Amino acid sequence: MAKLSVHNLSGDVVGEREYSDVLFGAPSNISLVKQVFDVLFSRQFSGSAHTKTRSERRGSGRKPWKQKGTGNARTGSVRNPIWRKGGVIFGPRSLGPVMLKTVTSGMRRSAFLSALSEKVSSGDIVVFETLQFSQQKTRIFSDLLSKIVPEGDSVVVGLSSSEQDTFLMTRNLQSVFCQPARLLNVLHVLQYKKVFLSEESISELVSVYDKTESLSGVLDKK
Repeated sequence: MAKLSVHNLSGDVVGEREYSDVLFGAPSNISLVKQVFDVLFSRQFSGSAHTKTRSERRGSGRKPWKQKGTGNARTGSVRNPIWRKGGVIFGPRSLGPVMLKTVTSGMRRSAFLSALSEKVSSGDIVVFETLQFSQQKTRIFSDLLSKIVPEGDSVVVGLSSSEQDTFLMTRNLQSVFCQPARLLNVLHVLQYKKVFLSEESISELVSVYDKTESLSGVLDKK
């Protein structure tokens, strides 16, 4: 069981609590994390980089002159990449090949849990009693950040379903990104230095990723 300090909304530590190894005790798998990260990162872009090849350039397909006997170098088309206004041989590289790769839901799950567990090892996960504030003011959240996070560090905040209004407090903070906890993935964990979670958002994550718990819930209903 992973033991983490729990903070209140003033930034003070109010105790420690043990959390499920399902979230914070997954084995490290750097190669899988990188594979899933590359695919998810590439999907943020359209992959529209494109230059015209010789088949797409304007011009006749007729051979400019006969093969031999003219004294000129041999050529078969005015769209030859060597010629002016010809096609481009090595244009800008598109992300298309990476985007075509697929990752299964199991790979995404394992990579996310592995990355989250690494954050625990490096001390970059901050747990709060709750992330539900009485007032949605940017200044309040900014003061909380200044007490806990070193200046310059970026933060991703995983919110439970009852804490969604906290997003309103962070819209003007460039280094903070809010996301429903259930939608967190490898991109969020690796692109931001710190991860903020509440006890309620951790419970929601456990309900999503703990297969044994979800199975027991199904059996109880039966």
